[in-house]
Order: sequence, then C-alpha cells, then structure tokens
Amino acid sequence: MATSCFPDDNFTMKGDRLNDSMLSFTQTAGSDAYTFTLNANLTGTFNGMWSVIVATGDGRIVSGDPNQPVTFTHEYMGFAGESFTATATFRAMNGSFTRTLEFTLPSDNVRDDPASLQYLLTGGKDNVAGKTWQLGPWTSMRNPANRSEIWWNFFTAEGGQIQGDRFVFVPNSIRPSGGFTHILPANGGSFMNEALGPYFADAVVDAEGDFTSWVTQLYTPPTDATWSIDGNVLVINRGFLGYAIAPSDLVQTRYRVLEFSPNRIRLVNVSTWDGWAFELVPTAP
Repeated sequence: MATSCFPDDNFTMKGDRLNDSMLSFTQTAGSDAYTFTLNANLTGTFNGMWSVIVATGDGRIVSGDPNQPVTFTHEYMGFAGESFTATATFRAMNGSFTRTLEFTLPSDNVRDDPASLQYLLTGGKDNVAGKTWQLGPWTSMRNPANRSEIWWNFFTAEGGQIQGDRFVFVPNSIRPSGGFTHILPANGGSFMNEALGPYFADAVVDAEGDFTSWVTQLYTPPTDATWSIDGNVLVINRGFLGYAIAPSDLVQTRYRVLEFSPNRIRLVNVSTWDGWAFELVPTAP
C-alpha cells in the first residue's frame, strides 16, 4: 500500500505565530563616539531552528547563533551627521520578518577631526594588526587648481609599478606614534622621481647625462617608520605613499587629506608640491 507524507501542520502551530513585536532591536552606546552595541532579542516560543541575521548598513553582515539573540559591538566611520540603517532579519520554520534601526553619527565625528581619521586609517584603536591600504586610480600628478585635470599618470607609469604597493597603518595604542609599514610588490622595487637618482647605485642615466624616472631594486622600506595626524595632514616619518618625489621623502612626507570615507582617502603631498595626488583604498592584508 502506498503512503504519502504531508507537512506536520501541528508542529508549526505549537510555536507562536511570527509578528514584529517579537523582535527587540536596540542600539546602546559603545566605548566611544564611533562604537555602539546592537542588540537583537527575540521573545516567543518556536519549534525548530530560528536565527537572526543583522546587516549593519555599512557592508558588514552578522549571523547570530541558531536559537540565540544577537549582541555585538560594531565600529562605524563616516562624517558628522551621516546616517546608517541597520536591519535585523528573523527567520524561523513558520516565516520571517525584518526590523530596521536608523542612527546618525555624532557631531564630533567631523572631516578634519584627527581621531576619526585615525580610526579610519587603522580599523580602530584595538586593531593590533593594523589596516592595509593600496593606491587607487585617482593617484596621479594633477592640476592643483583643477583636480580633475591629470598632468601625468604615474599610477600607470613604468607598467603600473606602484599599483602593487600596500601600506599598513597600526594604531597609536600599539605604538606611541602609530606604526607604518610599506609593503613592496613581488619584484621589490619602489618607484622614484629622477631627483633621487644620485642616492641609489642602480639609477638610470639617459644619453644627456640626466637621471631619468626609474625603478630601484635596492630600496628597502625601514621597519621603524611611523605615522601621525597633524590637523588634516597625514605625517609619515621614514616612509612615503608609493612614489618618492624628492630626497626629503625618505625622511618625512606630509600629505594633506582632501577627503576621506571608509572606502577611500584622497591626499596631496605638501612636503614638496601639492600637485602630487594620492588615493588610498582598503585592501586585504
């Protein structure tokens, strides 16, 4: 005799029917202006598996443990007055629903606030590994009076030599002045302006006897490089962002920050001339 299997309606009915009031979704203050604790708590009785998934509104997705509320600390970075919408979605055997929470970053998180730029550069004061960045395509020599006008694209020069460079910013809580690491691509070279030719044995001299733009295989980034923030200027001691312009760049470089967000930082070199523009974009370590 043939038999058929039917859904066990009585099983789902043993649990409460889903409704929005069952999910409590709240924000409480964190340890500073950039941190908050998000709580997604569920009330009700449910048979089978259920879970809460939270999207923070700035690209992070957090999955709670099955049958457990979601409580976590998340660090946000943005501009004063910038709003984010977080969502928590509850899923169970008998349905799903989503709750949202909107909040606005406090007024002390401003564009030129050194603390906010430090958080952005490092990934937070407790991020002991630091945060890794690489140069973005906005990097080039640009008209200071009109930044949209490119005079020379050294981002793609010499086969895109500097595109493989990475930069790690370690927070001040780990080193007194903040640690800076310049990681070169596999070939070990660092792109230099011709003004640095006399400082390296492998400099290339053209037919007229002048040093040409070149790539040195001898430069090794120092391990004791540091960074700091001076107003809206990023200061790097014994380091530079991908392209050394003058001999002084081997000692200290200063970059004025034009704009920053979680996805990019745009700067210009004020140690030599602010036509040299740089863009940092986050990347994997």
